[in-house]
Formats: sequence, C-alpha cells, structure tokens
Amino acid sequence: WAFVDNNPTAGSLCYRDVADKNIESYEKIVDYLRNTKASSKVLSEDASDLSIQDDEVQAVVVDPPYYDSIIYSEMADFFYVWMEKYLGDVYPNMFDSKLTDKSSEAVANVAEYEGVSDEKSSTELAKEDYEKKMSEIFNELYRVLEAGGVMTVMFTHKETDAWDTLTKSLINSGFTITSTHPITSEIPNRVSQQGNASANSTLLLTGRKPKSSKESKDPTLWSNVKQETHKAARESAERLIESNLNLTKTDIIISAFGPTLEIFSQNYPVVDDAENEVSPKKALETARKAVVDVLVEKNLSQSNLESIDLVSRWYLLCWLVHESERIHYDEARQLGMGVGIDIDDIKRKTKIWKKRRDDIQLASSEDRVSDIRKSKQDKSSSKS
Repeated sequence: WAFVDNNPTAGSLCYRDVADKNIESYEKIVDYLRNTKASSKVLSEDASDLSIQDDEVQAVVVDPPYYDSIIYSEMADFFYVWMEKYLGDVYPNMFDSKLTDKSSEAVANVAEYEGVSDEKSSTELAKEDYEKKMSEIFNELYRVLEAGGVMTVMFTHKETDAWDTLTKSLINSGFTITSTHPITSEIPNRVSQQGNASANSTLLLTGRKPKSSKESKDPTLWSNVKQETHKAARESAERLIESNLNLTKTDIIISAFGPTLEIFSQNYPVVDDAENEVSPKKALETARKAVVDVLVEKNLSQSNLESIDLVSRWYLLCWLVHESERIHYDEARQLGMGVGIDIDDIKRKTKIWKKRRDDIQLASSEDRVSDIRKSKQDKSSSKS
C-alpha cells in the first residue's frame, strides 16, 4: 500500500524533506545537552531486558508499535535482502537468517498464527502475543523507574482492541494512568492512510510508578465506573468540538479514550455485578458511544434521525462518525448495536456493505440502487 520507490525529488515526503527532518531532529537533541555537565549514554537493547539498575531512571518516554498497524519486520525484509548482498561479507553475523526475525517483534502479527490453533483464531493469538510482549516491556520499565517516576507512552490507533490490549499491559505492570494529552502528530496525506478513517492525533498516556509498594485494592463495580466514564467522554468530546480545532471525528473519539482510561485505571480492578472482571474495552466502548451521541446531537437533528429506518440511520452514522466509506468491522458493528441492528443480518438483504479484510466497505448509491431505466433482466441482482 506504500510505494518504496517514491520520486525522491517531487512533492512532500521527498528525500530532501526526510533528510532535513532527520538533521533538524538530531540538532534539537544535541542542543538539549549543550549546557549540561552530565554524561550521556546511548544503548541499543531489547526493551524487555535492559542493562540498567533498579530504580535508576526518573522518566521514560516510549513510542511502542501500534498493535497491528505496521508490521515493521515485514517492511524491513525489502531492505534486508539488499543489505545482505552488499554487507553480508562485512557483517556475516547480522545476516544469519534468510529474512528478518518476525517472532521477537512486539506487534499483533496475524500472519504468524495462521493455522496454528483450532481453538483460537489467529487474531486472538496475535492479540495475546502483543499483550504478553508489551507487558514484559512495561514490567522492565517499571523496574528501572524510581518510585514516583513517570512514563509517557505515545499511542495512536482507532480500534478499541488495540487500546484494550495496551491498557491491560500497562495496568498489569503496576502503572497508574494519571493524565492524557492528545496532540496532532500524523501527516494527513500519508499514503498508508488515504481513504481510511484515520487518526491524525497521538494520545500521550502518562503512567506513574507508585511511591509506595502497590497495595491490593478492593474491586470497583462497573455500574459505578460506567456513569463516570460516560460523563468524562462526553465532556471531552464537547470541549474539543467547541475548540474549533481541525480534528477528524476519529481524533475526537480517540481523545475521549484518555480520560476514560484514567478513570478505569484509577478504579482498577473493575468487576460486574457477578464479580467477573471487566476489561478496559468495556470502558472504551462506553466512551465511543458517548462521543457518537454528542456528534449526532451537534450534526444531525434528532427528530429527523428518529423518523428514518434503522438501516438508514446506521448508514448515516457511519459516514458522520468515520467520514469514510471504509470502516473497521468492529466499529461498524458497535454503531449498529447502538441503533438496534445487527449489521450481519442486514448485509444479505440490503447489500449496503461488503467485507474488505478486517473492514467493511459501505456501498454508494450507484451500488445500492438499480437503474430504473434498464430492463429488468439487465438490472444487477446484487442491488436493492
């Protein structure tokens, strides 16, 4: 989906632009150290096994892989085979394998688990692997941080599964999410996100290591947390909409995840009335629904919306919230549940959407409606 043979002389993201950004970033980093007498040490190590003493670090800033957004090792294969040809005899130990190592990477790589188990799907196995590896990394960062130390995690992803997995890894490692800050960070015209309901924002999650040893807390009822979560998400959405910042609807939803995760982690562990543990995903789904409610109130007349059928209502909400004809399946399904329909039930009858890998593709009017000027036998049977 992204061409590696970009024209190096034309448009944005050309070779000169990238080179200038690297030089500028390097100069800024060096400038931070200009007036300090402290020595600096650069390490290149496994993030889950650092050669740093316990409680030695005051602050950590980490930009982890974004779940399944980019499988870096697969992209690196393109360069690996050429580097092996040019440098294989110079650094033979670096090119022992035919391609790059896929198993050690902290990403949710579904391809690594195709056909591995009959009990769990490849998606479930990939999610578990990502959560395990991120937990190992956060545990190591927790170890090297001093008591009261702070860790800032950069993360941008539009799917609740990714946020759910990252949050569980953070909480299980002992961190408490104490604040969140959305910033505009992504390049809007990047090739990989064109045509998608992408996020242009990154959410900075601030996690702290408690000053005292972590004490076990009594579980909090989800019914108590849910109301607080819904209120925080609504307030976040209303504040961002009124700010008139140039944000996509996806940005607004992701920004609401911040205060939601703060509330959830501070009340963790959270259980339902049957004392079953509640996942962060539940809180994120509540936040998403609260933001959608706000978007509907701000953009559509509620009285007009209630006068149309449920399928049309769902279709309108998909475009309103995601501003794209291609939407992740689970997000579309959640919107359907919000208006009272099962999107799988309506698929065959209405032909209003079709599957595209993990996404759905909304049908345009040309795809949905038969041309009345054509004879009956010429009309497509796939349209309704």
